[in-house]
Amino acid sequence: MSTTEQLARFETAQETLGMLVAIRTSLVYSEKRKAKPDANKITIWESEIAKYNDEDLSLRFSDTTEIERILTSYGPMVKANSVNA
Repeated sequence: MSTTEQLARFETAQETLGMLVAIRTSLVYSEKRKAKPDANKITIWESEIAKYNDEDLSLRFSDTTEIERILTSYGPMVKANSVNA
């Protein structure tokens, strides 16, 4: 894989994590606006936000295994949410 291709995959992994944070943040916001917000859902989503942020901060350009894990594990989640948006 060329450096350009590797960089593209790295940036796509970062964007994927960012999209997951945005999706969860939107869910938290919507839930908090309800008359009776579900605190359990909010806690789960906030935990996921922290996890995705941690993964983004620790992601390294040279860690192709982690980049591929993010793309294969989380990519479909982002795509599914984008289709249903």
